Amino acid sequence: MVVKDVMRDVQTVSDKATFKEALTKMICERTNSLVIVNDEGKFAGVVNARTLIHRTIPSYLGDDATAAHFANEEIFREEVAKIANEPISKIMDEDVQTIKENESLIKAAIIVASGNQIRIPVLDEESKPIGMLTRTELKQVIGVFLGIEGCFCE
Repeated sequence: MVVKDVMRDVQTVSDKATFKEALTKMICERTNSLVIVNDEGKFAGVVNARTLIHRTIPSYLGDDATAAHFANEEIFREEVAKIANEPISKIMDEDVQTIKENESLIKAAIIVASGNQIRIPVLDEESKPIGMLTRTELKQVIGVFLGIEGCFCE
């Protein structure tokens, strides 16, 4: 078994897309992450729901839950409106490990286990996204190895 045997479909958006366009795609496709591609369809980065949500918090509040008590819905609405047309290329994470479709699942497990990355874009030989590997697929593979019934690849 290699990456291509278990990867899921990937959802992509252009690096020219706006915050609003990326969020719209996430909502419509029911996904929490998107792979960003350049004009040639090559991997440029990723964005996830956590990053988008974090971007809607006014910078003066930071991550301070206590300060948030003094904020209100209007402040939240204003911040969301300010970033609606911000290019996703300014928000995306470019420092992401990727994997090729014929690489081993143990390599994917190491990527996930060794850092904060929980989704791994799968690229072809031309650096174009062709899939996504997540903790869910790795968990299911481990389940298959343990003989747990109902795993996706049985």
